[in-house]
Amino acid sequence: MNVQRRFILFILTLLFCVTSFCFNSKIVYDDHRQYIINADNQLFFKGMNETDWQIFEPLAHLKISAISSGGVHDLERHYLALDLEGHVWAWGLNNNGQLGLSDTVVRQAPTMIPELSNIVGIKSVHERSLVWDHEGNLWGFGKRSCYILQGIEGNVYQPTPTKIPGLPPIPIKDVAIGGFHVLALGMDGIVWVWGNNKGGQIGYGEVERINTPTPLEGIPPIIQLSLSSYTSFLLDENNHIWTMGREYLHPDCPCKDRSIANFGKTPRLFYDLKAKEIANGGCQLAAIDTDNTLVIWGLVGARNVNWEFIENPRRVEDITGHSVFIFKNEIYVLTLKNTLIKYRHFIKDDLETSSTILCGNPIPRVKSSRF
Repeated sequence: MNVQRRFILFILTLLFCVTSFCFNSKIVYDDHRQYIINADNQLFFKGMNETDWQIFEPLAHLKISAISSGGVHDLERHYLALDLEGHVWAWGLNNNGQLGLSDTVVRQAPTMIPELSNIVGIKSVHERSLVWDHEGNLWGFGKRSCYILQGIEGNVYQPTPTKIPGLPPIPIKDVAIGGFHVLALGMDGIVWVWGNNKGGQIGYGEVERINTPTPLEGIPPIIQLSLSSYTSFLLDENNHIWTMGREYLHPDCPCKDRSIANFGKTPRLFYDLKAKEIANGGCQLAAIDTDNTLVIWGLVGARNVNWEFIENPRRVEDITGHSVFIFKNEIYVLTLKNTLIKYRHFIKDDLETSSTILCGNPIPRVKSSRF
């Protein structure tokens, strides 16, 4: 390796050490529990119908930087947590080895994955898990179907963390997992794609799938990724959104064209919208624009109740924030005051209005957990 390349990698690594946790999730929702990480890197949880947050005692002795949930339903649910020492802790269902503990035994309590160290990012979805380390190595474990663990040899599942081949030796900034494809974002802004391309979601035209990580061409440096099953949204360094793929809507959709979320099979600019964060819900998009205002697009609202297809991006002027995510067709915004709002199309619910989720005061009404 020449001197210039060594210097570039050194600079990228320094930047990576400072910013590596920017895209790791601090809040997780599923049908069973909610997890959040406060400003002191403490992990809290509560049941979906509970009002009091509880310290998550099994990991109370650790500083936690990220939390990830591998599914919203009982048959899929598993969790990964990343501590500040670079260790990954796993618990929950394990029928396909998605906990990375070299077996398929269910874990009720968090267990550290012994093969992993110096980890800086975690992502899990639908019985599959991906984690990455300081050196830019990406490790996968869990169910092998749907091309997400492409390049890893094995049978139906892979219960031990195994390196996914084909990525360059450049630190990874973020990884996003769709239903059938993966995008990995390097610190240099280059996006590497692989997996199924049924809807054009990996941006390579008529190619059916890509088996090994391949750089996506024709776009500027990217700073954020957001995926659904058949669509991909990319946010570039100039705050423009790029789209690719085709989302297939529910049969009950009131829209005439049930595949209206069609962005083509190569990356293209998404309207004249500039954003600082994006969230992809499949047939809907939410974004925080550069004025900190919530923007929504697509099929918004509850099925058969108040569904509306918003053809062009629409600003929700009374909701401003610094972060947004979508869970089960409902949009959640972390406001500029660090409160959590759920927006359900014409309905706005204030959630945890007295708590600070990401960077402020301690969470109120905390109880000790009995795990």
